[in-house]
Amino acid sequence: MKTKFRAATEKFLLLIALLVSFVFMLSVLKAGRTDWQLSRLEKERSIEILKSKTAMADLAIADRKRTAAQALEESQKRSRKLSELFVNLLDKKENANLFIKDLREKAELLNLVISGSSYVQPFRGEGSASRYFKSLFSFNVSGSYSDLKRFLWEVENNMGRAVKTNKILMPETISDKDGLAKAFVELEIYFSQ
Repeated sequence: MKTKFRAATEKFLLLIALLVSFVFMLSVLKAGRTDWQLSRLEKERSIEILKSKTAMADLAIADRKRTAAQALEESQKRSRKLSELFVNLLDKKENANLFIKDLREKAELLNLVISGSSYVQPFRGEGSASRYFKSLFSFNVSGSYSDLKRFLWEVENNMGRAVKTNKILMPETISDKDGLAKAFVELEIYFSQ
Protein backbone atom coordinates (compact mmCIF):
# COMPACT_ATOMS: atom_id res chain seq x y z
CA MET A 1 0.00 0.00 0.00
CA LYS A 2 1.18 3.26 -1.01
CA THR A 3 1.48 6.19 1.12
CA LYS A 4 0.07 9.49 0.17
CA PHE A 5 3.50 10.98 -0.13
CA ARG A 6 4.67 8.20 -2.36
CA ALA A 7 1.57 8.53 -4.57
CA ALA A 8 2.03 12.30 -4.83
CA THR A 9 5.71 11.81 -5.72
CA GLU A 10 4.81 9.31 -8.43
CA LYS A 11 2.20 11.69 -9.84
CA PHE A 12 4.69 14.55 -9.72
CA LEU A 13 7.40 12.49 -11.47
CA LEU A 14 4.88 11.26 -14.02
CA LEU A 15 3.81 14.83 -14.67
CA ILE A 16 7.45 15.92 -15.06
CA ALA A 17 8.12 12.97 -17.43
CA LEU A 18 5.06 13.90 -19.50
CA LEU A 19 6.09 17.53 -19.53
CA VAL A 20 9.68 16.67 -20.54
CA SER A 21 8.46 14.30 -23.28
CA PHE A 22 6.00 16.98 -24.48
CA VAL A 23 8.77 19.61 -24.62
CA PHE A 24 11.05 17.09 -26.36
CA MET A 25 8.35 16.29 -28.91
CA LEU A 26 7.74 19.98 -29.55
CA SER A 27 11.46 20.63 -30.05
CA VAL A 28 11.74 17.64 -32.40
CA LEU A 29 8.71 18.80 -34.38
CA LYS A 30 10.00 22.35 -34.48
CA ALA A 31 13.48 21.22 -35.55
CA GLY A 32 11.96 18.91 -38.16
CA ARG A 33 9.78 21.70 -39.44
CA THR A 34 12.72 24.10 -39.74
CA ASP A 35 14.84 21.36 -41.37
CA TRP A 36 12.00 20.65 -43.76
CA GLN A 37 11.58 24.34 -44.47
CA LEU A 38 15.33 24.73 -44.98
CA SER A 39 15.51 21.72 -47.27
CA ARG A 40 12.48 23.03 -49.15
CA LEU A 41 14.17 26.42 -49.56
CA GLU A 42 17.41 24.72 -50.65
CA LYS A 43 15.51 22.62 -53.15
CA GLU A 44 13.73 25.69 -54.49
CA ARG A 45 17.10 27.44 -54.81
CA SER A 46 18.63 24.44 -56.56
CA ILE A 47 15.59 24.32 -58.89
CA GLU A 48 16.12 28.01 -59.72
CA ILE A 49 19.82 27.35 -60.34
CA LEU A 50 18.95 24.41 -62.61
CA LYS A 51 16.40 26.55 -64.46
CA SER A 52 19.00 29.29 -65.02
CA LYS A 53 21.57 26.70 -66.18
CA THR A 54 18.97 25.22 -68.54
CA ALA A 55 18.21 28.67 -69.94
CA MET A 56 21.95 29.31 -70.41
CA ALA A 57 22.35 25.92 -72.11
CA ASP A 58 19.43 26.71 -74.41
CA LEU A 59 21.10 30.00 -75.34
CA ALA A 60 24.40 28.21 -75.95
CA ILE A 61 22.66 25.62 -78.15
CA ALA A 62 20.90 28.36 -80.12
CA ASP A 63 24.23 30.16 -80.54
CA ARG A 64 25.92 26.97 -81.74
CA LYS A 65 23.07 26.35 -84.19
CA ARG A 66 23.52 29.87 -85.56
CA THR A 67 27.27 29.34 -85.83
CA ALA A 68 26.77 25.98 -87.57
CA ALA A 69 24.27 27.53 -89.99
CA GLN A 70 26.72 30.35 -90.77
CA ALA A 71 29.56 27.87 -91.27
CA LEU A 72 27.38 25.76 -93.57
CA GLU A 73 26.38 28.84 -95.56
CA GLU A 74 30.03 29.94 -95.88
CA SER A 75 31.02 26.42 -96.91
CA GLN A 76 28.33 26.35 -99.58
CA LYS A 77 29.44 29.78 -100.85
CA ARG A 78 33.05 28.58 -101.02
CA SER A 79 31.97 25.41 -102.78
CA ARG A 80 30.02 27.40 -105.37
CA LYS A 81 32.95 29.77 -105.82
CA LEU A 82 35.40 26.88 -106.26
CA SER A 83 33.03 25.22 -108.71
CA GLU A 84 32.84 28.45 -110.71
CA LEU A 85 36.63 28.82 -110.63
CA PHE A 86 37.00 25.21 -111.77
CA VAL A 87 34.58 25.70 -114.64
CA ASN A 88 36.26 28.98 -115.65
CA LEU A 89 39.63 27.23 -115.83
CA LEU A 90 38.33 24.49 -118.11
CA ASP A 91 38.88 24.43 -121.84
CA LYS A 92 35.79 24.76 -124.03
CA LYS A 93 34.00 21.63 -125.17
CA GLU A 94 34.63 22.60 -128.78
CA ASN A 95 38.39 22.26 -128.19
CA ALA A 96 38.22 18.57 -127.30
CA ASN A 97 39.82 17.58 -130.61
CA LEU A 98 42.68 20.02 -130.00
CA PHE A 99 43.47 18.17 -126.79
CA ILE A 100 43.84 14.89 -128.69
CA LYS A 101 46.09 16.62 -131.24
CA ASP A 102 48.23 18.12 -128.43
CA LEU A 103 48.38 14.72 -126.73
CA ARG A 104 49.67 13.03 -129.89
CA GLU A 105 52.25 15.81 -130.41
CA LYS A 106 53.44 15.43 -126.80
CA ALA A 107 53.85 11.67 -127.35
CA GLU A 108 55.84 12.24 -130.56
CA LEU A 109 58.14 14.72 -128.76
CA LEU A 110 58.92 12.01 -126.20
CA ASN A 111 59.43 9.32 -128.86
CA LEU A 112 56.27 7.44 -127.89
CA VAL A 113 53.84 5.76 -130.26
CA ILE A 114 50.07 6.04 -129.65
CA SER A 115 47.97 3.35 -131.28
CA GLY A 116 44.47 1.95 -131.00
CA SER A 117 42.86 5.02 -129.50
CA SER A 118 39.18 5.53 -128.74
CA TYR A 119 37.39 8.73 -127.82
CA VAL A 120 34.03 9.36 -126.18
CA GLN A 121 32.35 12.69 -126.96
CA PRO A 122 32.01 15.06 -123.97
CA PHE A 123 29.05 14.18 -121.74
CA ARG A 124 27.68 15.25 -118.40
CA GLY A 125 28.85 12.74 -115.82
CA GLU A 126 26.81 11.44 -112.93
CA GLY A 127 26.61 14.03 -110.20
CA SER A 128 28.59 16.55 -112.18
CA ALA A 129 27.44 20.14 -112.33
CA SER A 130 25.52 21.10 -115.42
CA ARG A 131 28.23 23.60 -116.34
CA TYR A 132 30.98 21.12 -117.19
CA PHE A 133 31.43 17.97 -119.22
CA LYS A 134 33.85 15.11 -119.16
CA SER A 135 35.18 12.98 -121.95
CA LEU A 136 37.07 9.68 -122.01
CA PHE A 137 40.08 9.09 -124.22
CA SER A 138 41.80 5.70 -124.13
CA PHE A 139 44.83 4.54 -126.09
CA ASN A 140 47.76 2.16 -126.21
CA VAL A 141 51.16 3.75 -125.90
CA SER A 142 54.64 2.29 -126.29
CA GLY A 143 58.15 3.64 -125.87
CA SER A 144 60.88 3.71 -123.26
CA TYR A 145 59.70 3.37 -119.66
CA SER A 146 61.19 6.71 -118.56
CA ASP A 147 59.56 8.50 -121.51
CA LEU A 148 56.26 6.83 -120.69
CA LYS A 149 56.44 8.03 -117.07
CA ARG A 150 57.30 11.56 -118.17
CA PHE A 151 54.48 11.53 -120.73
CA LEU A 152 51.90 10.54 -118.10
CA TRP A 153 53.18 13.19 -115.69
CA GLU A 154 53.08 15.91 -118.36
CA VAL A 155 49.59 14.90 -119.51
CA GLU A 156 48.19 15.35 -116.01
CA ASN A 157 50.24 18.36 -114.92
CA ASN A 158 51.64 20.28 -117.84
CA MET A 159 49.11 20.44 -120.66
CA GLY A 160 46.99 23.28 -119.26
CA ARG A 161 43.82 21.22 -119.06
CA ALA A 162 41.95 19.38 -116.33
CA VAL A 163 42.91 15.75 -116.93
CA LYS A 164 42.61 12.74 -114.67
CA THR A 165 44.15 9.32 -115.33
CA ASN A 166 41.45 6.69 -114.86
CA LYS A 167 43.43 3.57 -115.77
CA ILE A 168 46.94 2.52 -116.56
CA LEU A 169 47.29 -1.14 -117.50
CA MET A 170 50.72 -2.59 -118.14
CA PRO A 171 51.69 -6.16 -119.00
CA GLU A 172 53.47 -8.24 -116.37
CA THR A 173 56.82 -7.54 -117.96
CA ILE A 174 57.29 -3.81 -118.08
CA SER A 175 59.41 -3.85 -121.22
CA ASP A 176 60.04 -6.29 -124.05
CA LYS A 177 63.34 -7.50 -125.58
CA ASP A 178 63.87 -4.21 -127.36
CA GLY A 179 63.38 -2.20 -124.12
CA LEU A 180 59.97 -0.82 -125.13
CA ALA A 181 57.36 -0.40 -122.42
CA LYS A 182 53.72 -0.76 -123.36
CA ALA A 183 50.66 0.50 -121.53
CA PHE A 184 46.95 1.02 -121.97
CA VAL A 185 45.92 4.44 -120.67
CA GLU A 186 42.45 5.86 -120.10
CA LEU A 187 42.17 9.59 -119.45
CA GLU A 188 39.22 11.61 -118.24
CA ILE A 189 39.23 15.16 -119.60
CA TYR A 190 36.99 17.96 -118.29
CA PHE A 191 35.50 20.71 -120.47
CA SER A 192 33.18 23.65 -119.98
CA GLN A 193 30.17 24.44 -122.17
